[in-house]
Amino acid sequence: MTRRILFLGQKPIGEKCFNIVLDQQCDALKICGAVSNITDNKWWKSARIYEQSKKHNIGFISNEARNNEQILDLIIKEEINTIISVQHEWILPKRIIEAVNGSAFNLHMAKLPEYKGYNACSFAIINGDKDFYTTIHIMAEDVDAGDIVIEESVRITSDETARTLYEKISDLSLICFDRLVTLLKNNEPIPTKPMVGESRFYNRNDLEKIKNITDFSDLEKVGRIVRACTFSGFEPAYFSYGGIKYYISPNA
Repeated sequence: MTRRILFLGQKPIGEKCFNIVLDQQCDALKICGAVSNITDNKWWKSARIYEQSKKHNIGFISNEARNNEQILDLIIKEEINTIISVQHEWILPKRIIEAVNGSAFNLHMAKLPEYKGYNACSFAIINGDKDFYTTIHIMAEDVDAGDIVIEESVRITSDETARTLYEKISDLSLICFDRLVTLLKNNEPIPTKPMVGESRFYNRNDLEKIKNITDFSDLEKVGRIVRACTFSGFEPAYFSYGGIKYYISPNA
C-alpha cells in the first residue's frame, strides 16, 4: 500500500514535520497535497510549507479560510488515503475524515483529553503540572479527540517558561512524529489506546484573561502566571496602575 499523504499544518513544528515526511518519501509514502499559510505575516515569520510545495510540485491549498470543498476535491483528484495534521488552523468535518476512511492523524503538543485547544504549555505551568505531554492521535469529528497512537512526556522545571517548555516539547514531538511516519511508510500496524481522563478545552483567548494580574497575595501563583506568559513575540503578564501597563518578566 502506498500512503498518499495530505499534510495540513503550520508554525515551526508543522514546517519541521513537513520536512520529515518530505525526506522519507519513497514508493510507499508520498505527499500529494498540503494545506498551510501562504504568507509569512505570522508570529513565526515563515511560509516554508507553501514554498516547499511549490518547489516539489505538490498541490497546495491556503489555510486562510476553511476551504473544505477544495480539500475534498484534492483528496479525490490525488487519490489521497491518509491525512496528517500538525497545528492545522481549522477543525476538519466528518466528511473529510471519512474520505480517507478514518486514516487521519493529528499531532497535539499537550496531554489529551486534559489539554484540548490552545496555549497548553502556558496552562500546564499555571496549573502547577510536573510533566508535560505530546500526543499523536487518530482524528475524530470532535476537536482533539480520538484514540491515542503515541504519547510521551517531558519534565516541567521550577523555572520553566512557556517558551522553554514549547521548545522542549517541540523537540520531543519531532521524535514522536518521526516514529509515526516510519510506521506509515513501513505499513506497520498502528498501535492505539482509548483517550481517557477529564476533558477540558482552553479557548484561544483564555490566557489573555489571566495576563492582567490584580492579586499579589500568592506570589508563587503570580510567578507561575508570569512564566506561563513569557513567550517572545507575545504580550507578557502585567499589572495596571494609573492607566499604565507594567509588564512583568522572570529574571532569566
